[in-house]
Order: sequence, then C-alpha cells, then structure tokens
Amino acid sequence: MREEDDILISRYLAGELTMEEFQAFEDRLPRDPTLKAALRDRRQEMTFLRSEAKRPDLDAKMAELAAAHFTAADTPAENAPQEKEKDKVSEARIRPMRRRTWWGVTGVAAAIALVLMLWNPFAGIGEDPYRQFASYQPVYLTEKSSEVVPSAQAAETAFNGGDYAVAYNELSNYLRERPEDNEARLARGIAALETDRTDEAIATFRELAEGSTSFQTDGQFYLGLAQLKAGDLVAAKATFQAIPIDDPDYGARRRAVLGWFER
Repeated sequence: MREEDDILISRYLAGELTMEEFQAFEDRLPRDPTLKAALRDRRQEMTFLRSEAKRPDLDAKMAELAAAHFTAADTPAENAPQEKEKDKVSEARIRPMRRRTWWGVTGVAAAIALVLMLWNPFAGIGEDPYRQFASYQPVYLTEKSSEVVPSAQAAETAFNGGDYAVAYNELSNYLRERPEDNEARLARGIAALETDRTDEAIATFRELAEGSTSFQTDGQFYLGLAQLKAGDLVAAKATFQAIPIDDPDYGARRRAVLGWFER
C-alpha cells in the first residue's frame, strides 16, 4: 500500500479529513479492495491494542476475586457450631483442604465465567435468537478530532456502558454536529434497536447496507438482527445470506446465525 494511503487512513480514523476528503475516501472504498482491507486491518489493530491496554485491569480483578474466595474459605462462620474434639482430630487432615479446594475452584470458575459472559459474542444460548447474536463493538467518538463535539464523550460513555436510552439521545445530539459519521449512525441505530425503536433502527441499518461506505456490511448484519427482533424471520434470513460468506468481520457470525435457522 502506498505511504500516502497509510497516512490517509490514519487521518480518516482520527477524524482529521475535511468534508470533501472524507467523502472522497468513503466513495473510494468500494472501488479499492486494497484500501478497504487496510482500513479493516487498522481498525482491528486499534481494537486489539485497546483490549491489551485493559488486560492488566482484568488480570488484577481476577486475582482479587480469587483472593476474596480463598480468604472466605479460611474464615470460619461467625455462628458456626463448634466441632467436637474427636471430630477435629479425625477430620483435621481432610476438611480444611476439601473446603479450600471447593472455594478455590468455585471462586476462579466464577471469575472466569463472568469474563466469558462479558466477552463471548454468542453468550445467551437458550434466550431469544436476537439476544443470542446481539453483540456490539464499543464506539470511540472522542478520538476522531481535535475539536471534540461536546456530546461525544457522553454518547461514547453511555453506549459502551450499555445505557442505550441515554446513548440514543447523546448520539442524536452528536450527529447533528457530525452527520457524516457512519460509526455514530450505526451506534444510534443499535441504541434505537435496544430501546424498541425497531422501525427506526431498520431504516438506519438499511440505509447503511444499501450505501457504498465501509459500513455496508455492518448495516447488513444489524439489519438482519433488527428483522430478527421484529419477528420477520424470512427477511432476516435473506439479509444474513446476502452477507459474503468469507467476510472477515461478519463471516463467522453470519454462519452462526444461519446455523440457528437450520436447527
């Protein structure tokens, strides 16, 4: 890839392009597979680096949870009945170890289960199909420009925190200032979907899916989710089938959803 394109991608992701440059870049993406792939790779690198930056906090939390369980295991209950002396002698070599092992296993298992529940994109098996496959990438609006829109931080915090009612309002405010930001449009569509504005969400996702920006496949996938939530299974299945089977971002999720349809 040319050096100028690498710089262009950096400026695009940083929100430093003028309106004319931004539109020219978006128009070029569908016609330039190399540029589109490079943009996808750069986004994946950014997501990975953010995840790595948060890993020490996750490791510390896991250690804290495990330590708390081990401490609880070694602390006798305040009102626990006193054991007879002969019972203490006969069980002294067994009971503490057995109890410590149980608490240790359940403590670590609980911590791991919590992490998997939060990170697993297909968590929720057994729930309704929409909820099974509804997982969302965080949005990063404050990194896009040196002139931060006042609502950007509030929108980013609310959406990434799962407060979709607040996120919807803040994203609406943000888009009044940055109507060309397709990442924010996608996020507001998700917030609309999560707050039962399903028709609005479908309209937003369809517009992205039928457009020629780098968010076309995102629009397709979430359009299928919205149709799934609305109970229109025929339309949802057709939408998911239209996603390229080898799409690097949604190919695996497409197969998982279509696998549900075939059950």
